[in-house]
Amino acid sequence: MVDEGSNDATAEIAERNGAIVVQGEVGLGRTTLLTEGLRKAHEFHPSRVITMFTEGRTLAGPILVP
Repeated sequence: MVDEGSNDATAEIAERNGAIVVQGEVGLGRTTLLTEGLRKAHEFHPSRVITMFTEGRTLAGPILVP
């Protein structure tokens, strides 16, 4: 997960649930933040990567249910 300076507990909750959180600089833009996240993900050799830009408008819960 890439966190662009959110002011809620999103990053902390994600980390507690096993996510790797990359702290992105505020104002870098989506492309740069996406690139940072993909570079970090590449270190773990994932078979899949999910990208989502919510900006606080979408709840991730239903997406993460197995």
